Amino acid sequence: MLPVRFEDDRIFPHLRTSQGLELRLLTDTGGGGVYLTPQCARRHGLRTATSLVDGTVCVVAGVPDLIPQHRAAMAGVSAPLSVHQGSGIEDCDGLLGQSWFDNRVWRFDHVHQRLELLDGAESGPEPTAVCSLGFQRRPDGSRANAFPRISAAVDGERLDLLLDTGATAYPTRSGGRGRGTSFIAASVFARWRARHAHWRVIGDGDARFHEPMIEVPTVRVAGLDVGPAWFTRRPDRNFHEFMSAWMDRRVDGALGGSVLRYLVVVVDHPREVARFGA
Repeated sequence: MLPVRFEDDRIFPHLRTSQGLELRLLTDTGGGGVYLTPQCARRHGLRTATSLVDGTVCVVAGVPDLIPQHRAAMAGVSAPLSVHQGSGIEDCDGLLGQSWFDNRVWRFDHVHQRLELLDGAESGPEPTAVCSLGFQRRPDGSRANAFPRISAAVDGERLDLLLDTGATAYPTRSGGRGRGTSFIAASVFARWRARHAHWRVIGDGDARFHEPMIEVPTVRVAGLDVGPAWFTRRPDRNFHEFMSAWMDRRVDGALGGSVLRYLVVVVDHPREVARFGA
């Protein structure tokens, strides 16, 4: 079990370095790789350098030296790490993205506030509802990345969504504090509003992008009904074009902490399934 804290429907491992400093990282299945913020690199005294990564000049740094009890959290992370100020992670030291989760089995237990890396041979006893996950593939059939697509339903409409544990909104009244959300494309948001004028909407709900948020009474995932859950509107192109380019099919948004908060979820990358329990 990793040393984590569940904060406003997001999950943060709190790792300790050999120098006695804390490393607070956001777990984000919808994020790219593993990286640190520039502020974190400076605080930990990490040497930075420029390097060519996939044809792009990047700032990189070494992996912080963790105490023995916490080193397993960074097992398999390639060095050096990217250092940049990624959108949405200004309130932590960095991000553990999709590549960190790949090829392993994870239990996200929002109910009991635990994050566990499971042995590859087990898929966890608690969750019982099962659904398949979709991943983009290369021409040879191998997985191109570890961005998981999951199907859910709202108001009887099936939606393909990115499973995104790091989806973050900055509610206008939060004083700049981020919290877990789910995202939905503007065209779907408009359909929901047209059909359900009584659903709660906060017009300028997300202070960062000045987008509205809508409270959906029920979301069905793998046959389980949970809710209510907040979805933050995003432009269609963010998901229909940009994010869909990394998925196995077009997605309409992201399923994040505002829905996952009700669930125990085992994400089994080798088997490409997710198991859910409420």
